[in-house]
Formats: sequence, C-alpha cells, structure tokens
Amino acid sequence: RDRDRDPDPNDGANDAGRVSEEARVEKLSEKLSVTASARLLFDRVGAEHPANLREYRDVILGSDGVDAAKMKKNMSSATRFGDPLVSPLPRAPGLQIFCAYGVGKPTERAYHYVRRSGPASAERPYALDVKATRNAEDVDKGVALTDGDGSIPLVSLGYVCAEAWRARGAKFGKKNASDAFVTRLNPGGAVVKIREYPHRALGVWNGGLQEGPGSGDHVNIMGNHEMIRDVVEAVTGHGGEIEERVHSGVFELAANVERLREAREKKSQTRPEPGGRDEL
Repeated sequence: RDRDRDPDPNDGANDAGRVSEEARVEKLSEKLSVTASARLLFDRVGAEHPANLREYRDVILGSDGVDAAKMKKNMSSATRFGDPLVSPLPRAPGLQIFCAYGVGKPTERAYHYVRRSGPASAERPYALDVKATRNAEDVDKGVALTDGDGSIPLVSLGYVCAEAWRARGAKFGKKNASDAFVTRLNPGGAVVKIREYPHRALGVWNGGLQEGPGSGDHVNIMGNHEMIRDVVEAVTGHGGEIEERVHSGVFELAANVERLREAREKKSQTRPEPGGRDEL
C-alpha cells in the first residue's frame, strides 16, 4: 500500500531536514572551545527553554557589540542573584548563615606550564611542567597546592563568610550583636557562623570509598557525622546553640584578599607609570 500512495509534497522538506540534521551532527563532532561549546548549547536549547535565556547567555558569553563594563553596570538583578561577591544578602530579620565546609585536604590552586616544541606545539603550545616540584611552596609535579576540601581552595570556601559578610575583624562570640556583621554585602546584619570540619579520612578497609564519618572531602563530607548533626540542629531551630569553629587561617587569608583588592582599586584610580610593573 505504501508503494501505491500518492507522492508526499513534504518529501523535499523532509530530505532537507535530514541533510540539516546530518550537518548538525557533523558540527557536534568538531573540536570546540569552551566558549564555542557554550554558544552551541544556548543555540540548541533556546527555543525549548526561553526563560531567562538572554540573561544567562549574556553572563556567560557576553553581549555582542556591547561594552563589557557597561553590560556589567546595567546587568539586571536576575543575572546577578546568587553571586555573593556582587549581590547583597536580603534584609531578613533573624537570618542566620552557616558556612560549613571541609579543610585540611591538599587542593589544587594553580599550575606551572612550559612551552612545548615540535609538531605537537601547533595544537597545544603549552604543557604541564611535571618537573616543577618545590616542597617548600607546596608545588608537586607542576601543581600548586593549598588548603581546602580537595576540590575547592580555602579562599573560595570561606572568603565571603570571613570577610565580605561580616565587619572587618569581627569574629563570632556569645554576645556579638548582629550589627557586627553589617557590610555592603550583608546590609541586614545576618549572623554568619563558620563551621570547619578537618579532613580525617579513614583507609578503604575501615572507611570505605567515602573515607568514613570524619571526611572533610568536597563530596564525602555529606557523610560527615558531625556536619549532619550540625545541619539537623540548624534546620530544627537550634542554630543559636552552634558555635563558630575555625581550624584554618581563613580570616588571615580573607583579610589579605581584601587588602589586595583595596590596593588594586587604589592603583586603578592613579595613572600607572610607563613600563611599570603591576605587583598585584
């Protein structure tokens, strides 16, 4: 019966669609940069997920033909919401924030590279310098290490909790008033408490792949018994009984970041000397 049916006037369009789909699949097989991959992703999902698509695209890829500084200045609150370095916390009476994270596990923070030579350098001109090992600087085979939870360095884990969300030098105490935490990014003075969990991993035979109940690893901390107890206390209305606990040098690190930021802002307000070197 199919052989006897009348010709479908849409067959030409269907053929064109198949060709277009084949071209798309071939396009997907190309080696794409991170930016090109993000652009392709937004192009593919745009029609099916239109909500806030333009805003997310502008944040990740930038607006074509628009000055970056102007775009940042005019960026809507929707695109900035969730960025703790830009968006202030809400002015919510009684709000408490608990910064819970693991520390004491070597974490990658920077890399040493060398320029490659030979034919391979055309595609990848740089390679990890595996000969760079300096124990005094915590550099191992080209990888610079620092304190953290094995995935996220300490500065990213605790900076906003130790500096941006609390007044300069304020550390939580039993009699601290909320105004000790009032800052530009914490206008309501939400009380912020840091709870650090030192990484105490057990071997595979005792702790399994999850490293046991004392792990401070980025993922395995979800099984940390002490953190689970603290979360239960916080969500059941007993957060006031949880005391701040810091094992790392997060306050000193955060203060140094702030000092460098202020120095950079001050430097940007003055004209740099010709040929001068930016130490920041």
